[in-house]
Amino acid sequence: VLGVSSPTAHEGKTLTAVNLSLALALDLAHTVLLVDADLRHPNVHRAFGLEQAQGLTEFLFDAAPLTQLLIHPGVGRLVFLPGGRAIKNSAEALASPKMAALAQELKHRYPSRLIVFDLPPILSRPDVLGVSPYIDALLLVAEEGRTSSADVEQALAVIGGSIPILGGVLNKSGRKQLTTRRAMDLFRTDVG
Repeated sequence: VLGVSSPTAHEGKTLTAVNLSLALALDLAHTVLLVDADLRHPNVHRAFGLEQAQGLTEFLFDAAPLTQLLIHPGVGRLVFLPGGRAIKNSAEALASPKMAALAQELKHRYPSRLIVFDLPPILSRPDVLGVSPYIDALLLVAEEGRTSSADVEQALAVIGGSIPILGGVLNKSGRKQLTTRRAMDLFRTDVG
């Protein structure tokens, strides 16, 4: 189970989660489940051209059956669970017993399944800490020229070892600004 997040909003974490899931789903040895767990600002459905889609929120609050919420976009062996309607109490929802039970079921139902969680930004709210028990590793997305070294440092401090950091993605790289390159150098130093 891999979580994808970023220090702040608009750094490309959702697109990274979608693209990673698509790439992994082309491997015939695995199935991939992409879960939109950014319940305040769910956007995964838009990446697949959907205007609105019921999803995780409806499962957690309205008892909607999971089988009716999963969407197969017709790409490889990928299935995704949209976030559903936006909610304000997202941290509580993601830390709820119902979410814990769902995460365990998703993780153990198919042994060859890879699960990718599109998570909210780390510094904007405590949601990532709420899902940390379900995540095996975290991929941190930073945007060159936008994400500061301080943001990366603070995000790593918030995580504080609760989720192993798999690595980082430097998004929108190639600009002349070096602030995020410095942040990613710092990031590599911290995780070895």
